[in-house]
Amino acid sequence: MEENKDQKAVEAEVIKEEKSSASKSNKVVEFIKAKKILIGVIIIAIILVIVIVDLVFVSPKEAVKKFVKAFDDADYKAMIDSMDVAGTSVLSELDEDDYDDFWSEYKDFKDSSDYDDLMDNVDEVLDDKDTLEEAEENLKDLDFSMKIDKIEDVKKEASHLYIVEARITMASGDDEYTSTVDFYVIKDGAKSYVIDLVNSSGSSLFSSLTYGF
Repeated sequence: MEENKDQKAVEAEVIKEEKSSASKSNKVVEFIKAKKILIGVIIIAIILVIVIVDLVFVSPKEAVKKFVKAFDDADYKAMIDSMDVAGTSVLSELDEDDYDDFWSEYKDFKDSSDYDDLMDNVDEVLDDKDTLEEAEENLKDLDFSMKIDKIEDVKKEASHLYIVEARITMASGDDEYTSTVDFYVIKDGAKSYVIDLVNSSGSSLFSSLTYGF
């Protein structure tokens, strides 16, 4: 008789715990249902932040990747968009010992009439469909490809001036070779742009790319 009482007590306790657990689960479900709009808004906000950051923020490393892809695709417009030709112009006038003056020289240049003339020339080229097509055809005719094997290093050289050291594989026709090159990158606000490409012998490769501007 006593055993039956104990068994019933245990069963009652189990039922009580099950009801309590079910009640807690129901409360969680009800909370989620009640807050599903808020949760949805938060998820959308997180996605938007990720997308906006990806669109707005371009690191020196990403700038190099964009430039190399555009060059490999023979997409002249995308290549120019990934560059800052004003930065190229300023850097070309500076010796390595003068890199600390890069940012101040850059700002002075952008306030000058020379900058306006340069950008007028760039816009004229980009707005000229025939010129763009001819430039892209020339790139394709070179039968030249460029791929990044590895980003070796990213270092800040001076204010707003970075050097991205990358190991790249280049191919022309049946010839293929790998080399380490330095991409000079300007970081202006959240965006970064390639302004020069220097090979292992110290030669700038941008003189021909920006020729005509």
